[in-house]
Amino acid sequence: RQETRFDTNSLRSFYEGKRVLVTGAAGSVGSALCQQLAELGCASLAMLDHFDHGLLEILEQVNRIDPRLDAIDALCDIRDRGRLDAWMKKIEPEVVIHAAALKHVHLGERHPTECVLTNLVGVRNTVAAAAAAGATDFMLVSSDKAASPVCVMGATKRLAEMYLAGFQQ
Repeated sequence: RQETRFDTNSLRSFYEGKRVLVTGAAGSVGSALCQQLAELGCASLAMLDHFDHGLLEILEQVNRIDPRLDAIDALCDIRDRGRLDAWMKKIEPEVVIHAAALKHVHLGERHPTECVLTNLVGVRNTVAAAAAAGATDFMLVSSDKAASPVCVMGATKRLAEMYLAGFQQ
């Protein structure tokens, strides 16, 4: 795919000075978001994931990008609502970007229960914990496969989108 360019000035004005939390921060999508956010002047950047090695790697990368940034590593599984609530209350994010998900179609087909637990229960937990902690903005990173789902992964992501849309009303 061709790389998409964003208006960094408008992104900076949105994120500058805010406490931001990214779930799935150790994954390919989450870590790329964290690297970009580290350049946008956040007051703090909390990176949440259950994969300890990947979390350590993205923490080190973010610290290299901006050593002055208040970078927080949160080792937590989004399926564990109690731990997620505790982290959200501690961090008090203003913006939550939910990138944690099972994104591999073939794994979702072979492990549908895991896909449901992560992509649906994880979204429910994260939205509720973010709301309880006073977050004002919540962004769900979804997939083109959610538009017209033909697989477990796409269906769980579509249901997550529908849940979030219903939560906002």
